[in-house]
Amino acid sequence: MKPRVIIAACGGLLLLSACANNGSEQEAGLSPAEQVLKHHGTNSALITAEGGIGGAALGCGIGFLAGGTKGCIGGAIGGGVAGTAAGYYVASRTQAAKETEDQYASQIVQAGKDADSAQKVADASQTVADDAAQKISALKAQLKNQQITVAQYDQSVQHFQNDSQMLADNIADTQKKLNSTNILVSANRGTPEQRQALVKAQQRLQLALKKQQEQSQSISSVTSMS
Repeated sequence: MKPRVIIAACGGLLLLSACANNGSEQEAGLSPAEQVLKHHGTNSALITAEGGIGGAALGCGIGFLAGGTKGCIGGAIGGGVAGTAAGYYVASRTQAAKETEDQYASQIVQAGKDADSAQKVADASQTVADDAAQKISALKAQLKNQQITVAQYDQSVQHFQNDSQMLADNIADTQKKLNSTNILVSANRGTPEQRQALVKAQQRLQLALKKQQEQSQSISSVTSMS
């Protein structure tokens, strides 16, 4: 056995963990609404990354017991792949739709939380879109009156283009949550109250997604040069 190889493998896992946590460090200069977009937009990536890290660590431990250092490396690779799949949101919903009642019930509760989260993003996107429309209108007037240069205008507008990208990430996340909730609804399990709660969460996610998409189009429209 070669301890240095084990140390290197563990070090790699720590680096992966650091990468997963890195997205929360650069929020300076963001408004409260923009912070909502940034926070929610990174959730899914972290869920998947953390699943991969956890799977790799567990795979290494099991592989080491079975086959020493080589088993650790092979287990870490295999566990990382399996962990990423386990961390994938839709996969967890699909599994819950097939397994125990407790797991299914917990996913119904999560669907409601997902709808709450998506609504928060929708409300934040409305605030960001309104702010973008107001500020960019003022910037265009300043540019027309030659109070600012084109470079200054572009630099200021870039901020809202970044908001548009964050919102795009959130839209993808909300779509994934809606797809996952659709899986639970289609399973047609649970009590009438549970099915009603699922349908309600599904409808709220649909409305939130529509609002996010509308605000994304609004931001894109005002950031384009007229």
